[in-house]
Amino acid sequence: MTTYTIRKLRITDIYALNKMYDSLFEESKRLFHPGFLGFESINLNWLLAQLALAASSFAISRKPLIRIHPLTTFLAIVSTDKSGKIIGFAFVKRKNRSVAESLLGELGICVRDDYQGKGVGCELMARLLELVKNEYFQSIYLRVLTRNLRAVHIYEKYGFRKTRIMPYGDVWRGKRFDSVEMWLDLY
Repeated sequence: MTTYTIRKLRITDIYALNKMYDSLFEESKRLFHPGFLGFESINLNWLLAQLALAASSFAISRKPLIRIHPLTTFLAIVSTDKSGKIIGFAFVKRKNRSVAESLLGELGICVRDDYQGKGVGCELMARLLELVKNEYFQSIYLRVLTRNLRAVHIYEKYGFRKTRIMPYGDVWRGKRFDSVEMWLDLY
């Protein structure tokens, strides 16, 4: 039986989270590449995202961050194995520019290759949905490659609906892939 724990992201997790992402197989990175994980392509946007993750890991700094720069606010959780090593990551990133608008978030989930198919992704999804409801998000969306049928099935299981197919809507290492946008209305 696989034993793991799910908890909110801590600032001390950020280095290990990037290392976990770097350890993924190339195919896993093709399926999940949010642009702010891994040490492969460090640039200014990557650094700003790391700072946003760090600031968002504290509930006390997340609320002022929403007012100052709403698009840099994350709700993030990690899954760890019994030794404390990160095996999964899930986040919702705020996508509204105005604090007055109903909250819209973009969701992403990643599970280490050797833990895929063991329920970690489903548990991350369930816990993350609890969090976003408590933070008063109205809707969340995601984009997933059309050929990633396992992920599409999981998202549909949690109530996401396909809203549009985007031919060549995703780019990874210079190649284009078809993707589908999926939405979940929370209220």
